[in-house]
Amino acid sequence: MQDWKNNTILKDYSIDPKNFANYFTESDLPFETSPIFFKAEVLDKYKNNPDKYELKERTISCRGGWYLETYDINQYNQVHTYAVYIGRLPYKEQLHWLQYNEEPKGAISKRSFQTDFEAKFPDENPPLQQLQDSLEALGKTEIGDEKLFVWSPKGGSWEAASRGLHYVNSENANQWHDFIIALANATNEGFLKKPLGKIASKFGNENKELGTLGLLKFILKASNNEDSIPTIHGVLNDLQLRRGKGKAHGTWATPEGSLIDDANNRLQDVIRSINVLKQVFEAIELPTD
Repeated sequence: MQDWKNNTILKDYSIDPKNFANYFTESDLPFETSPIFFKAEVLDKYKNNPDKYELKERTISCRGGWYLETYDINQYNQVHTYAVYIGRLPYKEQLHWLQYNEEPKGAISKRSFQTDFEAKFPDENPPLQQLQDSLEALGKTEIGDEKLFVWSPKGGSWEAASRGLHYVNSENANQWHDFIIALANATNEGFLKKPLGKIASKFGNENKELGTLGLLKFILKASNNEDSIPTIHGVLNDLQLRRGKGKAHGTWATPEGSLIDDANNRLQDVIRSINVLKQVFEAIELPTD
């Protein structure tokens, strides 16, 4: 635990509330907002059991049980929260966190400092929020005189579509595979074949066997947006292929290098892909019948 008040690292320090003080109490005791750091694997338990736990961007809850008010992840992929909140967890849950406790490798995240201590909004939305915003904007884009819509969240809501979609913060192949599957479900599974088929047919498509991504590629090429095919179809199709080679199909293929970096870069690529696709559909002119 990082004791900011006394500028020291506390080891084997009890998180009993009586061992802390707030900013308004004159005491040598550490602040109750002293940050405690953990290995990223501490979150795996909650990622792996979505029926029991709800893991959100900054909070964790056990359905019908406890609630962790805030946590975040710093640049060293360390999960961190504050002593006061860990102290409110059930003892059994505290033991779970204890086994992943480690000394800080750096400061708390910039976002946590801004929101928790400066009472400011963070500088930018987190990537998963950016993805949601981009997809919802695409889903509201009207195309042609018929006002066709080409994307809608699988299951009827973002909450349903993005179920199980979490950042990859460790080099755990299981977490990476789960991320790929969930990202494909949240993104690719939302494309609507019928309206895409109508748009493609206006550009002369006669291949009834094309899936949604194939239709996208045809539309991009036929509408003189061929230069955007790598950014849009290339990225989304690669995601789909990775999903097909994932653990759901038994091959367990993973990319070389850091799985954390791959997941972060892939998420940014997908966001960019959706944003460019929205721009294409906003500007596209459908041929008249």
